[in-house]
Amino acid sequence: MRMKSMRKAIWGVILGFFLGMAGPIQAQVPKTGVEESQYRLARQFEQLGQYDQAAAIYKSLSENFPQNYTYFEGLRRNLLRAKKYDELVRLIQDRLLVRPGDIQLEAQLGDVYFQMGREQDAYRIWDGILKKYRGNVAVYRLVASALLQNRLFDRAIQVYLRGRREKKDSSLFALELAQLYTYQQLYAKAVTEYLQFAVKMPYQLSYVRTMIARLPLTEKNYPQVEKVLKTWVKKNPKNLIGHKILAGFYQSFGNYDAALKEILRIESLAGHTPKYTPGSTLYRFALDMYHEKEYGLSEKAFQELLKRFPSFKQKDQAVYYLANGAFQTKQFEKAKKLYRQIIATFQKSSWSLEASLRLGTIFLDVENKPAQAIPYFERIRHNYPNTRQEVDATFRLADCYLKQGNLEKAIQVVQSILHLPYLHAAQKRNLREKAQFKLAQLYFFKKDFQSAQAKLADLLKTSADHYDSPYVNDAIELQLFIRNNESQFPGALSGYARGMCLEKQGKAEAAVDTLLKTVADFHNAPLADRALLEAGKLKEKLKDPYGAIRIYEMLVTGYPKSVYADLAQKNIGEIYERDIKDLDKARQTYESVLIQYPNSVLADELRAKLRRLEAQP
Repeated sequence: MRMKSMRKAIWGVILGFFLGMAGPIQAQVPKTGVEESQYRLARQFEQLGQYDQAAAIYKSLSENFPQNYTYFEGLRRNLLRAKKYDELVRLIQDRLLVRPGDIQLEAQLGDVYFQMGREQDAYRIWDGILKKYRGNVAVYRLVASALLQNRLFDRAIQVYLRGRREKKDSSLFALELAQLYTYQQLYAKAVTEYLQFAVKMPYQLSYVRTMIARLPLTEKNYPQVEKVLKTWVKKNPKNLIGHKILAGFYQSFGNYDAALKEILRIESLAGHTPKYTPGSTLYRFALDMYHEKEYGLSEKAFQELLKRFPSFKQKDQAVYYLANGAFQTKQFEKAKKLYRQIIATFQKSSWSLEASLRLGTIFLDVENKPAQAIPYFERIRHNYPNTRQEVDATFRLADCYLKQGNLEKAIQVVQSILHLPYLHAAQKRNLREKAQFKLAQLYFFKKDFQSAQAKLADLLKTSADHYDSPYVNDAIELQLFIRNNESQFPGALSGYARGMCLEKQGKAEAAVDTLLKTVADFHNAPLADRALLEAGKLKEKLKDPYGAIRIYEMLVTGYPKSVYADLAQKNIGEIYERDIKDLDKARQTYESVLIQYPNSVLADELRAKLRRLEAQP
């Protein structure tokens, strides 16, 4: 079915393309008054499928205004749809008496004969047109278009090939033939034609590569297309177009190693080409591989680039993405070395700024060394003022002080963000809200709930019309959380705040202990169930699946009416499925959520999980 619909879509594109190539028909707009009213009525009948009535009106108009081609065409079209072939033949023949030599009318007469079943008469007329106007490119297209309207693909191909022979131009109609061969799933022939088209029109290279990339190749016909391309390149070893198409072919179909080899050949051949920037093709390929997450191949390509073209103009960016590839594959020591190289070698480059951010991130998030991260974030603040990176670095600097337990310093740093000129623009509203919410969070971690409430109120006041903002929603949630617990259970709120602060500081074990102790000491507090949920999540991060399950079960059994009870059970099911690999237990857990909480917002997600489990052997 997919191939059938694809062929139908391709056919629509092909027919539209060829009809356009055959040449436009000039329409004449009717005058106002009775003539216009009749014309509109005819069009209405035609749109309703009442072709006989439409044809009768068009006939009257055509007889009264014989010079108006629109009326003749409307009559012809509706007679054809009404299958009044004999009348239509007479109409066209009469028209030809007035306009002898009208090629389009002759082609249409052949079309009517074919519709009538008089195929040989149709072929005779079309062939006669080709003989009469031998060598006329527009005529080959016109006749091929008529054949295509009757789905005579092989004959249309033969018309184009005939035109090619008679014009003695081996690349003539290459694009038309490529599209027809594609429709017939003759992909090797299609690619041959695309090659000829690209050589004749080099500026269409990108289009040709795109069309080849869209071919629905299989294991059977992929080698056939590859052979065509490789053979062409072998016969034309110095023609860059063939190499570029072959490289694009390999890249589009995931044969990246072969693509890289071809890219390197292109660089060797293009080295002395005017206006070509040496290394540019290799650089784009390396960048493509990075974005495709083919980090190994991206690294190989970037290394080749730096080795072959040490003076490459975008060397700073190349080294940066090389470092990023190491970062993404968790080769952090290699990444740090490359980031430092960028900072030392390209001090004034924007990529030096990005490298500082990345280095600080490694020290802070990966190695948990905030003291070593601070100089890199400070470097950005001092050297790149009034930039988005300054804002990002300042947020990260606050995270460093938070991890060190210096909440006062973290608060000062976040307060400074709100005074940055970069945030004054209206479109930076989200960043201001982020800073306001982070400030409230820090006061919360400090157990200064009054100040936290004040900062949340400021945020909600200045963003009263911005309720689609994630920070506004989080602010409302935190505000309600504090209000629901502060008056009756201040000790519980302090314990929860301490636990979440420890989590932000990377002290997950201590955070779990603090949250569990808070629940034990204040089991009636409204926040008890939330504290258990957060403790369970931390146990998951600590790779302690059974410990997480025990905590989630405490929530479900101790607080069965909690709004988090269904989520806790779902998390238990996911741990059984993902970590413990006990699919039966996972299935039972998901089913129990649906039974105990039939109105849960998680119901659809859980049903999907059950269907997936049932499909497994």
